[in-house]
Amino acid sequence: MPLPAENDESRVIILKTTLLLVAITVNALELFLPRIPFLPWLKPGLANCVTIVWIIRYGTMDAILFSLLRVWLVGFYTGFSFISLCLSLSGGVLATFVMGTVWCALGRKGLIGTIGLAVTGAMFHNLGQLMAVYFLLTYNVYLFYQVPFMILASIGFGILVGILASMFGQLCDQALEKIRNCAISPPRHEKMPSFYTAISVSMLLLSISLVFIDTRFVLLALALLTTGSVQVILGPSLQNFFFPIRRFWLLFVFVACLLLFLPYGKKVPWAPWITDEGLEATIHQWLRLWTWLQISFLFTYFRFHTVVFRVLSFLFRPYTSTLYSGILAVEDFPGVFDLLRKRVSMEFRVMFRHPLDTSKNAIRCAFHDVIDSVVLKHRGMSATNESQ
Repeated sequence: MPLPAENDESRVIILKTTLLLVAITVNALELFLPRIPFLPWLKPGLANCVTIVWIIRYGTMDAILFSLLRVWLVGFYTGFSFISLCLSLSGGVLATFVMGTVWCALGRKGLIGTIGLAVTGAMFHNLGQLMAVYFLLTYNVYLFYQVPFMILASIGFGILVGILASMFGQLCDQALEKIRNCAISPPRHEKMPSFYTAISVSMLLLSISLVFIDTRFVLLALALLTTGSVQVILGPSLQNFFFPIRRFWLLFVFVACLLLFLPYGKKVPWAPWITDEGLEATIHQWLRLWTWLQISFLFTYFRFHTVVFRVLSFLFRPYTSTLYSGILAVEDFPGVFDLLRKRVSMEFRVMFRHPLDTSKNAIRCAFHDVIDSVVLKHRGMSATNESQ
């Protein structure tokens, strides 16, 4: 039976589902924006306006759970690797925690607003990603040449996101009237064979262990093993085989630029600006990246998302409404993404010419489209249950 329509918890779940769907849709669409070659993970981060609203309305811990769900759902539906997951989590969770702390200490006293919160979050999001790249991909200190660019980007995008967050809060207040007569049906918990769970956990452990393996033969063997496993389990596919290069070629280039030109070591005779040590480090890191990206196919095939939801359900047991919204978002996202892809992608094309107006219009359209879709679905469920 669905939760009663007048139940406050039911309205909260529907609103949270809408917010989560908007965030992951905008987050997913940003992946298709052109990338700057030496700043491949730099993007506007418009979905963070939802994070700010979530912190203000539901608190820091609930917002951290929201960030975990958002990162996982975007990766699950658009393709991810262990490294891209770590980059997103390190930036998203750190930024959410810092923004939540700042809001509790200063925001509730009126000493900082959404713009200040957004700039702070953008800076720590970039810092978290930079540290993850440093420890997972390269220990080259030249990586931190990006800090001045990231500070400028954080201020610019932070101001934009802060303005949008204020507008987004008003949209949430308006949405409460739309969802007054909606009902929520219990989520369907996907059952997964224990064998799938064991394989998924094994793949996760392998992904983590790659960080500490530095033997070329072992790395090459694991790259061949995972690539062969994907081709056997999912069927022969050139698209899957070339997926790491086609989708993440900028990351491979970036790693090479950081590692090839080490200032120390033996010079390569045919290319004196490259060192043997740099060449070896680049090959090792490329093999890790290739293996991580091939493992992403196995994560999806063996339904690793069910393991993630189980772990989150255990760690965040008091926040059932947010977990509930995550399960509903898994079901609704494909349809919502198709609904918004054309509309919002058209807005993104002119974003850099009119960033504020374009972003406002994109977020407003996305929110109204998603809330209308969710309301229509759950109102229909409510009417069906009443007739029965």
